[in-house]
Amino acid sequence: MAKKNLLIMALALIVAGGAVAQTEKFSIGVRAIGIIPSYKPSSLNDLNSNKFTSDKAFGFAVQTSYSLTKMFGVQAEIIYDYDEVAEKHRGTERYRTIETSSLLIPVLGRIGTTVGNGVLLTGLAGIYFTLPMGQAEFVYERGLREKYGWTGSIGAMVGGEIGHRIGPGTLFGDIRYAFDFSETTMTGIGNYWTKSALHLGIGYSISLERFKR
Repeated sequence: MAKKNLLIMALALIVAGGAVAQTEKFSIGVRAIGIIPSYKPSSLNDLNSNKFTSDKAFGFAVQTSYSLTKMFGVQAEIIYDYDEVAEKHRGTERYRTIETSSLLIPVLGRIGTTVGNGVLLTGLAGIYFTLPMGQAEFVYERGLREKYGWTGSIGAMVGGEIGHRIGPGTLFGDIRYAFDFSETTMTGIGNYWTKSALHLGIGYSISLERFKR
């Protein structure tokens, strides 16, 4: 089901891009992301006695945006999100590590303006969908590994960008706050945690019209 949903999302982005690809209002971009996540244990079982801390989290994104007016637009993205989480259980130093990979698909509204010497300020807000890539892998101290299927959450994302035109495109810094609406579920285990995260990114975007030139 996750692969089917991913295919549908990817096709939708391709179709949307093709529909506006002949206009200056359409832009594409990429960015690298440092992620600072936080995990709230599930309240529905004894996981609330566990502690989760991030060992490693990062992401990469491709994004497409379309300007409806000079100030308002829409933006769709595909973000690769990798998480490596240390789990402590009932006071232990480290019980196990949980590794997950997923795709976040944000659909965002954007409002922006230009100030000063070509500095671009943009606000972003919208929802995202989490599509797991493979199973969650539980790695124990002695090397034992277990894998479980998992389901991600729909969530909200809000933040902003500051950029400046360099060459044919715009170099920008990006900050976001993302939070799940529901708990992540592990197959055979049940509800596990609710995740929120701060995304700090740097990227480059270019209008397709400028790229053609």
